[in-house]
Amino acid sequence: MVRRTGRANRLNYSGIHRRHGLHFLALTDEKGHLVWISAARLGRTHDITAARRDHILTHLRTAGLGALADLGFLGLDDNPDHP
Repeated sequence: MVRRTGRANRLNYSGIHRRHGLHFLALTDEKGHLVWISAARLGRTHDITAARRDHILTHLRTAGLGALADLGFLGLDDNPDHP
């Protein structure tokens, strides 16, 4: 296992997890089957930032779907008239 540290890899460091890595978002159906997965992002990317860049809410609303998410997405839905 290669430890990826140093100045060149600081963008991949997650302060929350205190580790280097990449950030992905994934959507699954109610049975856990993968429906969609995002491109890899820097490890320090916050969940809500990634969701906004991928326009997750627009895609869910277009498909007429809702979603369950953790507190990392709190505040993503900025349109209370169209939850």
